[in-house]
Amino acid sequence: MSSESSRPASRASTEGSVAVELYASAVAIVRAHFRALARPEATSLGPLERVAHALASGSANPAFGIAGVLATTARDDAARGVQSAMLAVCAARRQQRSPRALRRLALAALLVDAGRARLAGEASIDLEVFRELPDSLDALVPAASATIGVL
Repeated sequence: MSSESSRPASRASTEGSVAVELYASAVAIVRAHFRALARPEATSLGPLERVAHALASGSANPAFGIAGVLATTARDDAARGVQSAMLAVCAARRQQRSPRALRRLALAALLVDAGRARLAGEASIDLEVFRELPDSLDALVPAASATIGVL
């Protein structure tokens, strides 16, 4: 095999590795932020804004969408949020090139279930043990998520 023919595979492998590393790092940061949301003290959106920026910037990577689709093993709120953000910016990138719009879209996707973490913390429910909130709290998730997004 010539070195010329091995370059595209190597580049694709690198792009794939970068996309998977971005996904894994983003999930770790979002999980930590969601754990912080479960505590009563106020938390800054700074970490999630940085993740949204990285996801929006990384969406130009051809392997980005595939990494998001393949990352289905972890089914917690943080992993779903990152996966949703990756898929959303990947799809939106076809129509929207504004980095600001892509960052906002990514942040919105990351925050969709953030209210679950806040409400679970207030009710002393461990979402790692109990995956679902009681129906009375689950109905409040959209409002709690929206509140987190404007603080």
